[in-house]
Amino acid sequence: MNFDTSSYFYNLEYYRQKRKIKNKLQRWFSTIPVYINEGLNRELIIRAINIIQKETCVRFKLVNEIVKGIPGIRFCPGEKCFSLVGMASRRQFQNIFIAGHCQTVGVIQHEILHALGVDHEHNRIDRDQYVTIMTDNIDESNIHDFSTPWLFDSRTFGLPYDYGSIMHYAMDTFSKNNGSTIIPKHELYKKTIGHTYKLSFIDIKTVNMMYCMYKCKVRIKCFNFGYSDPNSCDRCKCLEGFVGKDCSRFTVNPSPCGKAKYAVHRKLQEIKADGILNCSYHLLTQRRSKIIIKISYVNTYPYTQQCCLPDDCLEVKYWKDKTVTGARFCGINNNVLFYSTDNIDESNIHDFSTPWLFDSRTFGLPYDYGSIMHYAMDTFSKNNGSTIIPKHELYKKTIGHTYKLSFIDIKTVNMMYCMYKCKVRIKCFNFGYSDPNSCDRCKCLEGFVGKDCSRFTVNPSPCGKAKYAVHRKLQEIKADGILNCSYHLLTQRRSKIIIKISYVNTYPYTQQCCLPDDCLEVKYWKDKTVTGARFCGINNNVLFYSKSNIVLVYFRSTHSANRFKITFKKF
Repeated sequence: MNFDTSSYFYNLEYYRQKRKIKNKLQRWFSTIPVYINEGLNRELIIRAINIIQKETCVRFKLVNEIVKGIPGIRFCPGEKCFSLVGMASRRQFQNIFIAGHCQTVGVIQHEILHALGVDHEHNRIDRDQYVTIMTDNIDESNIHDFSTPWLFDSRTFGLPYDYGSIMHYAMDTFSKNNGSTIIPKHELYKKTIGHTYKLSFIDIKTVNMMYCMYKCKVRIKCFNFGYSDPNSCDRCKCLEGFVGKDCSRFTVNPSPCGKAKYAVHRKLQEIKADGILNCSYHLLTQRRSKIIIKISYVNTYPYTQQCCLPDDCLEVKYWKDKTVTGARFCGINNNVLFYSTDNIDESNIHDFSTPWLFDSRTFGLPYDYGSIMHYAMDTFSKNNGSTIIPKHELYKKTIGHTYKLSFIDIKTVNMMYCMYKCKVRIKCFNFGYSDPNSCDRCKCLEGFVGKDCSRFTVNPSPCGKAKYAVHRKLQEIKADGILNCSYHLLTQRRSKIIIKISYVNTYPYTQQCCLPDDCLEVKYWKDKTVTGARFCGINNNVLFYSKSNIVLVYFRSTHSANRFKITFKKF
């Protein structure tokens, strides 16, 4: 059968730039007609489609001929695996090309998700926090496959970055020299990225949030990261390891796996198993405590895997958000040590020596790049090279100052020595806590005042207003001179804020580490007790986005020539 593909490529580069979903025109608005050309494995394509229909509210209809004047999807033989991102036209079918090596359920689903509007995971606008793109190793003809979208051309629906997404490339995809093209910034995830076997929980949830958010008029309450099933509104879609109508119960393991639930305390425990199994384990300890895990050994066949198969691996979900695919271990792994955390990476790269296994106390406080106890990037270097590199790029100029105690430094000492000073504790807001020197007051985070930290600081008039309601219209803040300004950017719950630092100029202009009192500081993480990313010297056109619906911005300046400007908008 002959077919003309020219009309599908006239705007190819435009579509390749899209991330998640661009706008309503890219969404399919009803059942999607599907035509399968001869020369393809029809049963495989139908199986891939049926899984998507089972997991989402999206519906497909097989047709025996292409109908002119309506949108649809045509599966065609091709030299490569390729699909446009989103619905390209309301008046014609668009092609999904399937090469011989692409004829697996997972790869077909990857291309179908493109057609539905989902772009590659490693092209998310926040990808630089999670991966390093090695541009010099990428084949020039495929460089577009690693491009991020324009500023406000990205929708992630507030879902976290997922190394285990079926939409994520492997470490060597499109390499021109066998070197890595993508390197995860979290070392344990090197064998998680790049599989092409099955949809992840986040992949499915992305499609459901894109197409099915209003399918259930009344939503059931779900537990353990579950959410309303658009195909059965009286039930929840559960994370692996949880069952029940509302995902409130743990999965019961087959007897060779052993028990599913472990209460974790200071006594060392172990789990081991072997054979053909599917086991889930829940390790639980007290709130605000963490769990140290040591993988004594993992042996899975084949032993030389570069990327773990989801159905033949050990997977550990050690981040706070369990919807994210865990770190996968396969082949041969011995003596891997790490500990549970939230999405702030707290690996031992941030220090020169770590304590013995259970000889460390953090009081449940987060890692603080701005601590006065943190070394600089070049501390004790023997060759002027870096000795410490923050895994969050924006924090390179935050670490290593020796000027003042951070909020976390002070709270650490108070938790160490003063936890039982106040017999009756006042209720504190906005991350404040009981002041051990005055138990009827709270110790407040910068930018908040009042006995209970419930009020915003009032800015000096040259700073402008302190509080901004953030919406989809672009806004800006700028100031200059000797000032101490605090700004509170707030948007709707579950939304996020895109921030662009147009410019920051502070004296001296060649600082390697920002002085806390001469910088622009942006607290964009969810936990505002953590020191924000600091910008000083000369910074232009820095783009990032918040991890929650609130951003705190501070401009502190002791020089009249210092200035800054930021723009921001709801994401």
